[in-house]
Amino acid sequence: MFERVLAPLDGSVLASGVLTHVARIAPPGSETMLLRVLEGNAEAPLNDPLEWRMRRDVADVYLGHIARRVLEEMGLQSITRVEEGSAADRILEVAREWDCSLIALDSHGAGGLNAWNLNSVAFKVAQRSGASLLLVRGYHVGQDAAQDAPLVPETYHRILVPMDGSLRAEHVLGAADAIAAGIGATLVLAHVVQPPRYIHRRRGSRIEATVDRAIDQFVVEAQTYLDELAAGLQADTEVRVLRDQDPAAALHQLASAEGVDLVLVSAHGHSGQRYWPLGSLATSFLLYGTTTLLVLQDVPWEDLLPSQAEVSANRPLAPGQRATGSLPGETGTMLVD
Repeated sequence: MFERVLAPLDGSVLASGVLTHVARIAPPGSETMLLRVLEGNAEAPLNDPLEWRMRRDVADVYLGHIARRVLEEMGLQSITRVEEGSAADRILEVAREWDCSLIALDSHGAGGLNAWNLNSVAFKVAQRSGASLLLVRGYHVGQDAAQDAPLVPETYHRILVPMDGSLRAEHVLGAADAIAAGIGATLVLAHVVQPPRYIHRRRGSRIEATVDRAIDQFVVEAQTYLDELAAGLQADTEVRVLRDQDPAAALHQLASAEGVDLVLVSAHGHSGQRYWPLGSLATSFLLYGTTTLLVLQDVPWEDLLPSQAEVSANRPLAPGQRATGSLPGETGTMLVD
């Protein structure tokens, strides 16, 4: 499932808090890379050899200490690596070079907790990652936690798994079942029936009655679909069928109402677009969710189209030069005037 896990650490308690989740999710025999990226220091740039050597030595000691602790306290096998540069860029480069299957991030790091739901590094990595993502909310870890607090694998009680009827969404069920069955957690399979949008000015019209009957039938079929999925799982499983014009909002409300502590979702659903690493539902939970989030990537790195910003940053385009298109519906190229 997750044979290689990349865990970027910045020296903060918030960042290292992801390791208890990795210990729970990563299968036995997997390997975790503890990565420390040294970014520029305005007072002593990294082109100062002495400053670089000192900072690297400190980073090596820090990672070595964490590696020993996660092995002794949680049985988690790990290797360490120190890099230099932009944190988000280096995380993505190492992830692809090492061919990791999961990147484990905290929503906040050395900058501490703030009013934003996601820090800039996690947000940037999520926008361009071709690997699965584990996001732990920093406010659940707590920035006042002690650095030497005991490390114990995280326990989940209720795991929400949204299902939209697509094979892409269903591909997460194996991982969800393995995690839940291993710790006795309950899976909550949920489907949202979205009423069709149409123009009507009078209640009680014939079209309204027809739509209502269709929605009732959709609910029955969704219930049957989820029941069939649940029957094939080992973990204790409950199903929920909701009606709402906004599926994402309905699922957020369900997660809150049912005390969900892990949301597990496919990176893409019915749309199956390869333009971006994450579809709309995964993006909604990433930006606005309040629980730990596990996004299983269903599109490999090489199939993801670069954004126009990424293309421009890597190779400025001359007038008349064509670049890979990245907008929905565009299958060809973009011409720069």
